[in-house]
Amino acid sequence: MPRIETSGADAAAIAQCGPEHMRAIAAGLTERGLTAHLTDHRVGLDLTATLSPAHLRGAEFWIDEDGYAELRFWYPPGTPPAQITATALRALDAVKPPARDRLDMTAMFGPALPTLDDVAREFSRWHCWEGVADRLYASLRHSSPPLVVAGTTPLALRQRIRDAEAQR
Repeated sequence: MPRIETSGADAAAIAQCGPEHMRAIAAGLTERGLTAHLTDHRVGLDLTATLSPAHLRGAEFWIDEDGYAELRFWYPPGTPPAQITATALRALDAVKPPARDRLDMTAMFGPALPTLDDVAREFSRWHCWEGVADRLYASLRHSSPPLVVAGTTPLALRQRIRDAEAQR
């Protein structure tokens, strides 16, 4: 059975929305007429905001502390497939990152974030892959017992590999 290495550094790297951030999102959505509920679970915060006109099923937006978000809404029966497709494409266009080359991204956000391929090239002794639900893994080649590290982003995976190599 492979060992899965974890560290507190990954939590800091992937946690995007602290309590103040979540409250600010709730306030902004409330200002636009949505009903927002911030829920504090033992494992973290999540926010649900709904827009419910009196005679229609409501639209719902949900986000958690890690930045995972969902938008859910209903179509009336008989809505043409082309209209549903167009709406889905507009929503996806609204959330995808802008098409910019690395220089533009560096100018806007600092050094470019690594991709999984970048991490694999940097650590050639490690086999890197994407698993279920976009979770990223790396295993040290020819290690016994097998050493496997995991992260939710290439940046977090790179840090996990560095931590594992420092412990060896």
